[in-house]
Amino acid sequence: MINSESQDKVAYKNFFFQKSVKRKKTADKDKNSYLGRIMRIVNISFGRFPEISYLNPRFKPRSLKLKLVLDVFLPKEKKSISFPQIYGKLKKILPTLDKHKCCVGLLYGSFSYSNESDAPIKQVGGVTDIAHLIEHMIIDLEASISHMPTCSGITCGYKRPEVRFDLFIECKDRSVARFASNFSVFLMNHLFSGKSLSPRYFDLVSLAKYLYKDRSLILCPEKIASDLGWKVSYTRKRIKELLNFKYLTKDELNPSDSVKEAKNE
Repeated sequence: MINSESQDKVAYKNFFFQKSVKRKKTADKDKNSYLGRIMRIVNISFGRFPEISYLNPRFKPRSLKLKLVLDVFLPKEKKSISFPQIYGKLKKILPTLDKHKCCVGLLYGSFSYSNESDAPIKQVGGVTDIAHLIEHMIIDLEASISHMPTCSGITCGYKRPEVRFDLFIECKDRSVARFASNFSVFLMNHLFSGKSLSPRYFDLVSLAKYLYKDRSLILCPEKIASDLGWKVSYTRKRIKELLNFKYLTKDELNPSDSVKEAKNE
């Protein structure tokens, strides 16, 4: 649990599952299809997924879950993954990552939050660590934006192709889950390309939190700018970014267009 001095007081729980259960099988895919990317989203779906509920006893009964199918691989030029370095950079955008609890393998349990500098997210090596970290990033974003008191997840690996993973994560709001998935993968690809993380990415999360209270405010960029202390032009750009990351829809940004289409039908 998070200590009482924490401002957010959110209990993040995570359980990691990789090698000791029956893995899903699928046909090998052409490796050239990756086109040099560190990771790509294969599919996003939602459901109860009762077949995996037993893998994490902290999953709430019949809770809605995000299923993210993810391909992750290590480029030839990178012989190893500097997990502490990546984790340290991500904390600038997601500072509450330090509050997560993590368990590896078939064993599970809760871990007391401490102020140790070491990452609380467990490592097992290779691309598995990247997929696992993506799960934690999504958990962090979902819990923070949609005010979830707890959020649990699990990462499952495939036998073939070995670079593919299924991430199952509880969710409260599908649009938040989509945003968290797309944004997390973007950030990780960004880091692996050698680029630094812009402060505007932190602002993007702040805007997602702000709009979660009242999504209709996207039509009032002047009010958002005033409330968040931003310029109106800067606010409009961040709103467009939320559209690109699937948090918002075109109909929400242009409701008049959707009304016109409905009349024409």
